[in-house]
Formats: sequence, C-alpha cells, structure tokens
Amino acid sequence: MPKPSLAKKLQGSLIGFAIGDAMGATTEFCDKMQIQQLYGVVDDVLGGGWLQLKPGEVTDDTQMMLCVCRALRKEQSAVFQFKRLCANNFVRWYESKPKDVGGACARGISYYKEHGEYIPVTKSALGNGALMRAVPCALMGLENFNVQQGMITHNNEMQSKAIEAFSKLLNACLYDTYRVKRRPALMEPSGHVQNTFNNAIHWGSQRDFETAVKGAVNDGGDADTIAAITGAIAGARFGIDAIPKRWLEKLDYDVFVELKKFARFVENYLQV
Repeated sequence: MPKPSLAKKLQGSLIGFAIGDAMGATTEFCDKMQIQQLYGVVDDVLGGGWLQLKPGEVTDDTQMMLCVCRALRKEQSAVFQFKRLCANNFVRWYESKPKDVGGACARGISYYKEHGEYIPVTKSALGNGALMRAVPCALMGLENFNVQQGMITHNNEMQSKAIEAFSKLLNACLYDTYRVKRRPALMEPSGHVQNTFNNAIHWGSQRDFETAVKGAVNDGGDADTIAAITGAIAGARFGIDAIPKRWLEKLDYDVFVELKKFARFVENYLQV
C-alpha cells in the first residue's frame, strides 16, 4: 500500500473510531465464548448487541466525541471557553435521552447542569469515558484542551495522564514516528481506562486496519470503546483507504458526513 497522506490519516482516525464503535457495540459485555456461540467471528458491521442498534449506528462514544468536535470548530484558542462549549454540548446531548450514557459521564454532566461548574476531583472515575472523546483534540495537537475536556466528567490524574499519553501516541501515528516494538500483553477488556488504553495499543499495532478492529471487537468486554480507540490508532497509521469499503458503506451516513467535514477542518487548522 502507498503511504497515506496526512489528510487520509486524519479521515482514517476519525472515521475509524466510529467504525470500531459501531462494530464493537455488537459484542459489548460479551466474553469470547459468547461471541463465538452467537456470531462465530464478527467481521462486519452488524448492529444489535445489548443496545439493539441498527447496523452502522454508533454509541455514546462517537456521540460524545462529536460534541467535542463541535466545540473545537468554534474555539481553538481559549481553553476555558472550549471547555464550557464542550460541557454545554454534553448537556444538550444528555437531554436528548441517548440510548446509553456511562455512569461517570452522567454524574459529571448532571453536576455541571445543576451547579454550572465542573465536578470536583474524584479518584473514583476510573472508566474510559474521557479517553473515548480524546481523538479530536489529539489530532489537532491541543493536549491541554484534551485534558480539560476529560476533566468535565473524569477529574483525576489517572485520566489526564492517559489522555496525554494517547495524544502523543496518535500524533506519532499521524506523522509516522510510531514504531511497533513489542505489543503490550492483553489485559481484561474492561472499561477501566488503563485496560482500555493498553488493549487498544495492542490491537492498534496490528499489521492492518481490518485485523486491528476485528481483534478488538471479538475480544469482547467493553468492546465498543476499545474497538473505537483501536480504530482511531489504526486509522491514523493506515489512512481511510485501509478501512474496508463494506464497513464504510454501513456507517451511519450523518456521522460519516460530519466526521469527514471535521477532518477537513483539522486539515485547514494544521495547514495541510
């Protein structure tokens, strides 16, 4: 395969995230044996799962990431203003009654909605709900913005460090400085931020996009988020042309269009 352009990598990372989310939702909360019994191997965008999604429909992972995208389109200079825009977008999304909202995200959004300020520091928010929103800021190189959007719902040092590490990794993938040396051993595919990040690195370092996302999807557990972050990493490495066409064709059209538009926005921001 020819080396993908930076523009293709930006599209691949954003849309790869949504593809991983849509595919992983099918196997979320299943273990490997249950997946084998139900599907054999999940190698397409099927829908269903515990949320009973339509094929190509995305979960709260992509929906909240889009909230961050919309805030970035309005503000890329003042981090406090960006954070406020993000929080307001989260509230509007939460009030739309989405099919699923993570517990820590719901608490953080509800706190902001009630008090008009952000949730205090808490060591208990150890899930992956902040990391799953980290792709847009990471692609733009706005690391401080990324940490701040995470703190709206997951205000602790572990989350901030994970987001910082992910931001650096994604930029290394974009600019071809990422080298696969030794993949980290798989951990339990839980929603814990460390487990999610570890496993996404493991799967995202595979030889191609399809192998990466299929691996994360068929590993089960918190498969939508792990596969989404895997898709972002693999998409940044291999570009959008590496994503199977049969998967792209099934992704929710409105999501696909918005992510393509945001990718062009990032291109202009980076002056690609």
